[in-house]
Amino acid sequence: MSKEKPKPAVIRVEVPPELGEIYDGEKERQWVERRHRISGATLKACEGTLGKLINDEQAFEALCVAMSDVLVDWTLEGDDGPLPKPWQNPAAFRALYESDYEVLGWVWNLTFMSVAELLASKN
Repeated sequence: MSKEKPKPAVIRVEVPPELGEIYDGEKERQWVERRHRISGATLKACEGTLGKLINDEQAFEALCVAMSDVLVDWTLEGDDGPLPKPWQNPAAFRALYESDYEVLGWVWNLTFMSVAELLASKN
């Protein structure tokens, strides 16, 4: 029986307006929470470009596993409603890929942004 890791400290970032009004929720803009601290090993697991990774199924699945340790929560929705939560759930990234490739790229890039960049994007 595996235990879920406790959720770490996070930074919440709203989906940017340039990705469309479709991410305006009824009460607030949809958002993603990224963990505050990311280890070098996790960043190394995320290295490469998304364009190359989606052409290699094994690399894409490995990226989904690494991202499920970086992204803690979100309110992202697809055409059929809320997407699965990302924390410790690699399948959530497959669902996002199938829902909105452009937002998947934005989410993936959150992994590599510094805390200062993330905080600046909130203002």
